[in-house]
Amino acid sequence: MTMHKERRKHQRYRTKDGVFIISNNQIGTVRDISKGGIAFKYLNSMPAINSTIDIFSAERNFHIKEVPLRLIKDHVEDATPPYASIQMRKCAGEYANISQQHEQELEYFISLLAVEGIPHKPTS
Repeated sequence: MTMHKERRKHQRYRTKDGVFIISNNQIGTVRDISKGGIAFKYLNSMPAINSTIDIFSAERNFHIKEVPLRLIKDHVEDATPPYASIQMRKCAGEYANISQQHEQELEYFISLLAVEGIPHKPTS
């Protein structure tokens, strides 16, 4: 088995429940977040993700607006009964040319809402 070097520069963190993204007036749930990017789920009916997203937590009343995002991955998630008729998609993206203000807001957001770090796994 060949080991590949981990390409991520930033530690990823799972978030507390109730952390969402908004794009094109549609909503998705955040799976994990880092200083470099974000992963989330959304309904398959959601239109293509804009080049910017809003990230928010209703519980903490915290909102980061218009974060530039470049999509890396977007695919259909395997559904299990009783939800087999509802298609969800998994999406991952990296922040693109974010401002210093967005960087500071993301750091603060992670410090407030991170539950645990996700270990780096070698890709095969």
